[in-house]
Amino acid sequence: MDAELEDRKLVDQAKRLLMKRRKLTEDQAYALIRKTAMSKNTKIVEIARSMIAEAGIELALVRESSWATLRDRIAVGHLEAAHLLAPIAISGSLGLPPLPVSVIAPVALGTGRNAITVSLALAENLARHGELNGNAGLIGQALKALADERGPGDKVTIAVVHPFSAHAYFLNYWLRGCGIRPNEDVVVEVLPPSLMVDALKSGRIDACCVGEPWNTVAQNEGVGRAVVACDDIWSASYPSAQHGLWFYKQMIENGQVTPDEGNIQSIRNMYRPDIYREALADFEDADGVSLAALLSAAPMMSGALAADSILEALDESKPILNTRLRYEFVDQTGPVDDANAVTARFRAGLETGSYLGFSVLGEIEVVKGLNNEYNSTTNSRTNFPVVADPDSQEINRLQIKYTGIDGLALTVGRQRLVFDNARFIGDVGWRQNQQTFDAAVAEVTAIEDLKVTYGYLESVQRIFGSESVNGSFESDSHVLNAKYGGLDWVTLTAYAYLLDLEEASGLSTATYGGGVSGSFPIAEGIPLNLSAEYATQSDYADNTTDIDLSYYKLFAGTKLGGFTGGVAYEVLEGDGTNGFSTPLATVHAFQGWADGFLNTPANGIEDLFAEVGYVFTDVGPLPKIITKAVYHDFSSERTGTDLGDEFDLLLKAVINPHLSAAAKYATLDGTSAGPADRDKFWFQIDFNL
Repeated sequence: MDAELEDRKLVDQAKRLLMKRRKLTEDQAYALIRKTAMSKNTKIVEIARSMIAEAGIELALVRESSWATLRDRIAVGHLEAAHLLAPIAISGSLGLPPLPVSVIAPVALGTGRNAITVSLALAENLARHGELNGNAGLIGQALKALADERGPGDKVTIAVVHPFSAHAYFLNYWLRGCGIRPNEDVVVEVLPPSLMVDALKSGRIDACCVGEPWNTVAQNEGVGRAVVACDDIWSASYPSAQHGLWFYKQMIENGQVTPDEGNIQSIRNMYRPDIYREALADFEDADGVSLAALLSAAPMMSGALAADSILEALDESKPILNTRLRYEFVDQTGPVDDANAVTARFRAGLETGSYLGFSVLGEIEVVKGLNNEYNSTTNSRTNFPVVADPDSQEINRLQIKYTGIDGLALTVGRQRLVFDNARFIGDVGWRQNQQTFDAAVAEVTAIEDLKVTYGYLESVQRIFGSESVNGSFESDSHVLNAKYGGLDWVTLTAYAYLLDLEEASGLSTATYGGGVSGSFPIAEGIPLNLSAEYATQSDYADNTTDIDLSYYKLFAGTKLGGFTGGVAYEVLEGDGTNGFSTPLATVHAFQGWADGFLNTPANGIEDLFAEVGYVFTDVGPLPKIITKAVYHDFSSERTGTDLGDEFDLLLKAVINPHLSAAAKYATLDGTSAGPADRDKFWFQIDFNL
């Protein structure tokens, strides 16, 4: 019987309810449950129908294909009662879009047993980045690694049943806990539960967060695999009896509603499972906690709201720890000696949980050279090639973030900014000292599939560190980036970067541009990834130089299993005096790893390059080994002069989700018109908490 009904506690609750309301003996109640219970849901429906019939109420049951349709029919009066997702009922009672719904919920049925099911193709890809062993944290790390590898047009798509649902809250909580930004690093869309299995089968979605029976159906039909259960994530915080205030808290955390004391009483008035729970007053959970005690301990009680929530926000704080030990060798034409740099970086900090929409993040960064055989740009060792990792101690990030307004996130303070692929605005993550910004940034996501980010940059903390005269730019800059993903196959991007840099007026420019990227299936499991981008740049603010230059890039690539490959053509124009400039970019990621073109030549540059890579999985004790090779052919954009070519290699071993080791090599063969010849080699070990 226990296996048939799946949940002994639910059986006991139903039995006690029947005994009190229908005056049945324990054996009679148990017999009725056995007779009517083909499944948990059937049992509840049949008991409800029996009790309604006894009350003389005429009942007609109908089925709808989606939760949104059910909500709409309740709102317009087509239905008088419904089995509805609790957050939908709560959102409607609070007057949230699209329709207000005036209801009372006298019965709560859910137990939060939803799960994430992934397509077999995604399961295979996740397995390359870690084990699908039921550990929610490790599976999340694997998904993050996969999301980091994929381009804008090839993001993992995960479906939920409704924006106002425990399914969506569970998924977002898990994603954020694994460092994955919903609707940025992955796409989260809404789909009726009954369509999810077919969507997995067709490849429209890669995964779904849904309740039963759809996870089982997907597995039985051989199109999906359930990998993470809600119980694995929220076992410590998910209420054993769901209540409205707990859901209201999730709405606040997800930016769907602004905190308001008046909402608390509204929810208490409409969410009334006590009407039937009164019959279960003697019920106790596995830990001996009574249901009455659980109901009286709602986490957002007025009078104790601030203290409890602040403590909870602090309790949800996440530590930040990142260390890197690196050896860098440089043999370059010009300097007398070769560089042999050994440097270490240490970052540590804390990010609090959210209280009334506010959270705080603080992080320090220390960079230290362990020898002196390189030119750090501040150590006066000019007989060596430059390795731009000078000693530095600084506050790397210190920011306050507010997410209490629907569709808006505000971040103020010293923060990390990376727009798109970091071609124009980035954090220079390759160098030991991270580039950060003293800024006020607003992210607007109020319109479905559209994200608009605006930032005012007061200063830029550059990679040259706290001890360098070039360590920062004072700034009066405005940056705007918009991304739209609501079209089939393609993502559109537009941007405006108005840079006013006090210490570098020659780099003060206005750049306007946009791009389109997409992924198109050319065979089963084989996408064709395409992108095109164009920008124009002119002088701005105190820049006295007449600048009128363009940038453009075309890319085509594909992926097959662990293999990736692509070709690209990238052009930054020059007018003979100035080249198209990108002073806030992560420039190491472009025009070759040898860093021969950190500043665009006056005659511009054309870079025709090809890249291939392969990810090996389960190599001995290592879960993953990443390899990559890139070839660049450089020439002058304005004159067509050959500037040289470069060959780059990468070998990275992922030891576990926190530890990795990497070796990288770059050789640049420059011409008389190009940069000096150089060979570079790096070996590093990274640890991330």
